[in-house]
Amino acid sequence: FAPRPQEGAPAPADPSGVIEHLTQLEAGARAEGKGMWNEEPGAAAAATRHVDYSPDPNALVAALGGERVTAVVEHVSSGSGLKVLLLPGFQHVTLLLAGVVTPSVRRNLETGAEDAQPFARESRTFTE
Repeated sequence: FAPRPQEGAPAPADPSGVIEHLTQLEAGARAEGKGMWNEEPGAAAAATRHVDYSPDPNALVAALGGERVTAVVEHVSSGSGLKVLLLPGFQHVTLLLAGVVTPSVRRNLETGAEDAQPFARESRTFTE
């Protein structure tokens, strides 16, 4: 979350009207005491999700017990690697698909250029 510029600051160009729309939404939320303007004790803590970025894999597998899990794919690193957010527990995990071998894309740390094996970008796009 990044707050918009304070009152009196020069307004950025807004040819599409998006900033004006967001400003109206912010004013409505402020007037109704929603979100960050909710002044009830404990409201911010109750509305904040706590993401577990390093869950214990063994405990996670034992807790899930082979059940289907709803997840949000946050990043596809390759044709066989995904970063997902498991719901409703908000565990952030890296998922590697077993038995799937795909070409990779590596980034040269010195130049920043990508070095892709043949069909690496296509495999990543297919997984996306």
